[in-house]
Order: sequence, then structure tokens, then C-alpha cells
Amino acid sequence: MLTQNGIKLAVYIITNDFGKLVAQVCECLLRRGSLTRQGIARFAELPSEKVKKCLRILIQHNCVQAFALEQQGCGDLGKPPIVNTHYMALLGNIVQHIRFPKFLAIAKGELSQQVGPTNGQQCALLLEGLLQHGRLTLTQILDRATQEDENNADPKAVRERFFLLVKNRFVEHCPSPEPHMPLRSEDEQPTKKRGSKSSQMLLLEVAMSVAGAMLRETQKQPMRYVLLLLDIKHPAQATVKEVTLEEQALADAMPMEAERFSIDAVSTADTENETNRNGVLAIRSGEKRKLMEVESELDVVFPEKEPIWRVNFDEFNRLLRNKACIDTVRTRLDDNAAKVLSAMLKASGSSASAVSVTLDAIFEELLKSNQTMTMTLDHVRTILDDIGCDSDRVDKYNLDLSDIIKQAKIEEIESIVLKRYGREAYRIFRLLRSNSLYLDTDKISDRVFIDKKETMKILYKLWKDNFLHMEKVSRGGIKDKDALLWKVNDSNLYYEILDELYHVVLNIQIRSNYEKDQRREVCYFPEMLLLQISKEALTGENKTNLDRLRKKMMLLVNCILKLDDALLLFQD
Repeated sequence: MLTQNGIKLAVYIITNDFGKLVAQVCECLLRRGSLTRQGIARFAELPSEKVKKCLRILIQHNCVQAFALEQQGCGDLGKPPIVNTHYMALLGNIVQHIRFPKFLAIAKGELSQQVGPTNGQQCALLLEGLLQHGRLTLTQILDRATQEDENNADPKAVRERFFLLVKNRFVEHCPSPEPHMPLRSEDEQPTKKRGSKSSQMLLLEVAMSVAGAMLRETQKQPMRYVLLLLDIKHPAQATVKEVTLEEQALADAMPMEAERFSIDAVSTADTENETNRNGVLAIRSGEKRKLMEVESELDVVFPEKEPIWRVNFDEFNRLLRNKACIDTVRTRLDDNAAKVLSAMLKASGSSASAVSVTLDAIFEELLKSNQTMTMTLDHVRTILDDIGCDSDRVDKYNLDLSDIIKQAKIEEIESIVLKRYGREAYRIFRLLRSNSLYLDTDKISDRVFIDKKETMKILYKLWKDNFLHMEKVSRGGIKDKDALLWKVNDSNLYYEILDELYHVVLNIQIRSNYEKDQRREVCYFPEMLLLQISKEALTGENKTNLDRLRKKMMLLVNCILKLDDALLLFQD
């Protein structure tokens, strides 16, 4: 979801990582949408060659996706269509940079349980190289491992650790460098998801009968009230979601599931490159890899036979989402419910939000984790019912994680309302959240037992900060005042909360860099050593500055990690 503060955060991240020039190109794409290289050069007011170099860096680090778009040429209709390469910025991938420490911790923890702490640490180092350089071939990964540690970098062992990352879906094949988008005919319409007309009319009829009491009070505009109750602007309006050109390009660029995590091509390419690895792409450790697939417009050459790999952000986000769901269930129910849900997610192994697992598979996972000492099958069944699982047949349970995530969003928003506006506003907000229909001011005041004037003040505060949606409806009489109807609009509210989270994370990032700049006599140490250097190495004022910087940096880093937990819930 693209927000203004989200764009500012993405531009700030790119500025810190790659400089202002690359950030200028990235901001142009984020604010103006997909553009050709000539369009970027025109809007960003940069030379074409500089734009080309910036696009190489952004594509290398998975921040931009290119796609070839057919467009009708000018002049005679018989001429073939023109193919132009467009570039679109990926806001989601850019924001993933703040989650890189979480990704490394997850990979180290998961793989340490499978192959031991030592090998798990070595696998995490390989993953760190991919996070640092964006896209690498297996040859480059082997070269980097050799340069990092020449004594312990056995090519066979490094290859096995890399295959373990692929097996756990932490690493995937890179998408197509330039998917082809064919020219659409005039009669061809974009893909849409539309509700049926009969279902809309049935919904209107049901609402008319339910809202009969209100309609008798306002005979002059009954349909207006019904449409407001249904949150529909017009009777013929249906729920429509159009697939954009950028979304279609991203879907076409992704390889098939069998190819996405295939290691068959790795063995063939690896044997061919084993003899001449020193002559092919020998890159020193610490340098950014600027080589990618063959792209005609950017003039970049990459080995065609050897596959290119990158970090699979979707898998890490899925694990973080599962962890958020488990924490929500633990808070709402108890530890046993969290253990059962964790076992259910592990048994399913599915990346979709809908989970379907048998009771035997869940109990087997509980046996592996030694959690069945105090649980019986009846106890597990009761917990599954409390979580909200549906059983379509005997001992097979279905769960939609989106319901748990929605509940976590609601709890997060309600806590914000309680801390920011007080308990009375919290009661009003919960009333409107629990009621899917519009409510007028009098009914809200009566139900929460708050004076009408005070209720109006609270409602206006919430409406001003975009927590509520308001509609003015005429009562029909000349002397009658307009009725104010209130409702919580989930989509708009999620957008506002996400924008605020982006804004807070941006401020913390700026403060963190400010604190580093204020103590330059300490900041000459490498960033990774800054928190590990011994106090005995410094004396006097430098020692005091280092202690203060350590505390502030740890506090700011922890704040970002905690905010990212909430940010993950509201992102698409």
C-alpha cells in the first residue's frame, strides 16, 4: 500500500544505502509510477547515462522491476507495435531492508535446529551475503565464502549449506528480468473481480426490510439511507477490483513454483564453472555486485547458464506473520492455545493464509516438541474450537489466518484510540467497530451513556484524525437539521495507521543517524564493532560517549523492531 510517508521512508532508506542520486531516481518512480528510462531522465532531470547506472543498482538490489510493454505506434495502423521497457519501484521490497536483522535471526534459529548451531551460523552468513548484495550466482557465493574465510570455506560444504537455504525456501530464483506485456486490443478489458448484480439487489432488499423503522421517519429519501447503511454510493455499484498493469507484470515475472526453488540447474552450471571460476566474475568481498541478467537497454551482461539467486522475502514474511498470529492467540487465550496453533502451522507447511490440517498431524507436531505431556486429544479439539477453526469433516480443521490478523489489527487500533483520546472515545470507537451499519449521534450517545455534547466533541476528534467516516443526510423537513451518521471505514483506517507507522519509523531512523553524527570521534569504528568493542580500549570522554551511544542505539533499534511488528500487520 503506497502512502506519502511510506515513500519518504523508502527514499530515506535508499539514500542511506546507495546515495542521493539513486534515491532521486527511486523517488521519481515511486511518485509517478512506472516510467521508461527516457521518462525518468526527463522527470528526475538527470542525464540518461546516470539514470542507467542508478537503475542497475536498484534492480540488483530488488528495488525495481523492469517489464517490456507493447504500445501502438503512431502513423499507419499496419505498422507493428512499439516495445518499450518500463521500470516500476517496489516499495514493499525497499521497506524490507529494516527487517534484515529479523531475517538473519529467523534463518539462524530454524537451521540451527536442523543442522546444529555451527552450520546454522554458516548458513546465516551465506544469507547475509545475499542480503548485502541483492542478487548473486552460486559461483559468486562460493567466491565470497572463500574470501571471507579461506581456511574453512570448503566448496562442497558451502554448496550443501546453500542447498539447505533453498530447501527451506529462504532463497529463490530471481524473477524474469523483463517480462513481456502484449498489446491489449480495444475490446479486451482489464481483469476485474465483480460481485453479481442479483446478489447486490438481494442485499438491497434485505437492507430495506431491516431499516424499515428508519425509513418510516424519512419517507422522502429512503434509498439514500439504505445505501449509506450498505456503504454503497449507487444502487448499481458493485465491488470491483481491477488488476493493474504493474501487478500483472510482477505476476508474469515470477517463475513457476517448480522452477522457483529448483536446484537441478545449479549442479549443471556449477560443474561447468568449476574449472574457470577464477576467470569468471572474480569479485572482492565487500564490493557491490553490479552484474545482472542480459538486459538490452541497460547493457548489462550476466552468465546465461548459471541461475541467479536472491532472498525470498515472502517466506520470511510468512514466518513473521505466523509468529504474530501465535502471539495474538497467546494474548487472547493462553500458552497452550499458542502451542497448538504453532503445531498446526508447522504441520500445514502452506504459504497461503488458509490452513487445513488433520488432528493427527497437529498431535504429531505436538509430540515432536514434547508439548503433549499435559494435553489430550479432547483438550486439543477444545483449543482448536476456541481459536476459531472449522471442521468440514471428522478430525480435519480449517483456519483462516486473516481473521486472526484482522483481530490483531483491531486490538492495535483500539489501544491507540485508548491512549490518544481516552476511555470514553475508546468506548465509542468499539461501539462503532462492532456495528457494521451507520449510527447517528443520538443513538451513539444513548448506547455509551455519554452526554450528547461530549459525544459530538469526541466524534469530531476521531473524524478529524480519520478514525471515523461521517455522512450528512437531510431529514426532509425544512426546519430539521441534517442527521450525522458515523461509521468506521476499515480500509481508510488501515491506510491512516500504516502511514503513521511509516512516519514514526522514518523519524526513528533519522534520529539514529543523528546520534551517530553527533559523536564522530566514536563513529569511526565499523558499525558492527560499535556495540562489541571493549570499554578498556577507550578512556575519558570517548568512553562516556561510547556508553551513551550504545544505549541510545540499542533503544532505537528495539523501537524499530517493535514498530515493524505492527507494520507487518497493516502492510498488504
